[in-house]
Formats: sequence, structure tokens, C-alpha cells
Amino acid sequence: MNEQADLIAKRLRTDGASVAPDKEIVALIAYLQSLGKSEKIPPQPGATARLGD
Repeated sequence: MNEQADLIAKRLRTDGASVAPDKEIVALIAYLQSLGKSEKIPPQPGATARLGD
């Protein structure tokens, strides 16, 4: 966890934002990155996406 926080903080510094690895924003970035790696759930047969309900 600390290694991931250090890596995120280092990347932010490279992009011009000085942030300590123990800040909440670093934890938020790590959490959002983990969402992209979550298990994919296939759609159920016959299910349709409905927007606006």
C-alpha cells in the first residue's frame, strides 16, 4: 500500500502537483485505479440497459 502511494505521489510530482503520499487524494486515486481492475460481470441474457429510469 505504501509503495502504491509513493508511486502515485511521484507521478503527481512529475505532472507538477506536489502531494504527500499520506494525503487522502492519493488514497482516492488508488481506490479509483482499483475499480478499473475489478472483475468484469457479464450481462445477463435478456437484460437491457435502460437509462433515465
